[in-house]
Amino acid sequence: MYAKTMSISHVGYDPHRVEIEVDLSNGLPGCTIVGMAQRAVDEARDRIRSAFRNSNLNFPQKKITANLAPADLPKRSTGFDLALAVAILSASGQVPTQPQNTLFFGELGLDGEIRPTQDFFAVALDAPNGKFSTIITCPENVVNIPTSIGSHILTATHLRDVYQHLIGETALPSHSVPARLTVLDNQQIIDFIDIAGHEFPKRGLIIAAAGGHNVLMTGPPGSGKTMLAKAFANILPPLTHEEYIENQKIRSLCGHTLDSHYSRPFRSPHHTASLTSLVGGGTIPRPGEISLAHNGVLFLDELPEFSRSAINSLRQPLEEKVIAIHRANGAQVFPANFSLIAAQNPCPCGFLTDSSRECTCSAGAIARYAARVSGPIMDRIDLKIEVPRLAIDDISTTKVDGRICSDQIQKNVAKARYKNSERRKHASAAKNRTLLVDSLDMTPKAAALAASQAERLDLSVRAYHKLLRVARTISDLEASDNVGEDSVLEALQYFTRN
Repeated sequence: MYAKTMSISHVGYDPHRVEIEVDLSNGLPGCTIVGMAQRAVDEARDRIRSAFRNSNLNFPQKKITANLAPADLPKRSTGFDLALAVAILSASGQVPTQPQNTLFFGELGLDGEIRPTQDFFAVALDAPNGKFSTIITCPENVVNIPTSIGSHILTATHLRDVYQHLIGETALPSHSVPARLTVLDNQQIIDFIDIAGHEFPKRGLIIAAAGGHNVLMTGPPGSGKTMLAKAFANILPPLTHEEYIENQKIRSLCGHTLDSHYSRPFRSPHHTASLTSLVGGGTIPRPGEISLAHNGVLFLDELPEFSRSAINSLRQPLEEKVIAIHRANGAQVFPANFSLIAAQNPCPCGFLTDSSRECTCSAGAIARYAARVSGPIMDRIDLKIEVPRLAIDDISTTKVDGRICSDQIQKNVAKARYKNSERRKHASAAKNRTLLVDSLDMTPKAAALAASQAERLDLSVRAYHKLLRVARTISDLEASDNVGEDSVLEALQYFTRN
């Protein structure tokens, strides 16, 4: 007796259609699962046996062989439990043979309860591409699933409910309630209006937000670098629905709970983070922090304290907006289109540029500290900003009047991004940092100024292009159609400092 059900397995970012075949034959009763199943999947036989018994279903006293095809594809999700159980029910003649366009996904408890799996969002998102028109899973799995997902989703709380649905006794309810998605109220992150002084760094971060540029802030300890980075996350426009879907798939593949809001991700790994946790990896590659920051912000505090391999791993995503993880059996590519906000001290002790304290570092120590961040990485950073320490008197006497709140800045940033997208609606890239130089609409004087200053500063071709794009972003913020000399001069400030 033979039966087959269908499911999906992800290897890296890519989905693969999986056929779950079950064969019942004479022999010593038992259940064997083959097809490169990881331990969590292999243990399904014990969960399914108990679930059958506690659901008043007949577990066949036969030799049961279950094959997860293709057999050379790793499978690790406990979501295969439900598909395996239905295949066994079908092979033993307890339910009709199932159509190949129905996907079963859910973990089984010993009592037959269907439990949620954290990778369901990715499965549901890719189900239509796998020709699945119907998905059967538990209600907890669909809490934050938008109704725009192409497949029809039915929900069941217990294996017995699925059995009764398959024999036509009781129909399962449909998932028809849209996900309740909101924009977080400031995410409890610092508002720009609460930051005294630091007008130059704040202006730089506004430019970075408008054009999606990468930033390096340098300053002594306690000067406000981390505070500025956290405030930066609050001036970015909310995620679009398409971006939200992309981010939730990545979170699902990482086993994280789904977000119930459209706010952009803000990831801040510690400098002791391993290379794998930063870029992703593992036996079956999973996304890392740089992919979890996709469409959002990756904040690296104390940048030189990260391992050299971790810092250099940023070269590909900063340039190509993806990260490729290579293994012996192939490469997995994950999205990594983020804005890098990095912070560092000017020297190991941190007080090289501090007027109130004396630096105790030798010239060699300062040089070695600076060399921890390689030239190719520095060349990929668009804006370099000095963040000086503020005097207590400057903070206490600074008035709030005249400061702009993050909500207003966010609106200005959104307008600049919209102007950028309207100018380039037929281009494939989305932000000024990937904009073609010949479409920047620079005045002849501005172009000549940028070229002469780039030669004076000995900028690389990449850095020169970044200078032009930053100038284009400044013009967008000023609602100017052309890039003038003032925009180039302001952009130069972020290339001549630090």
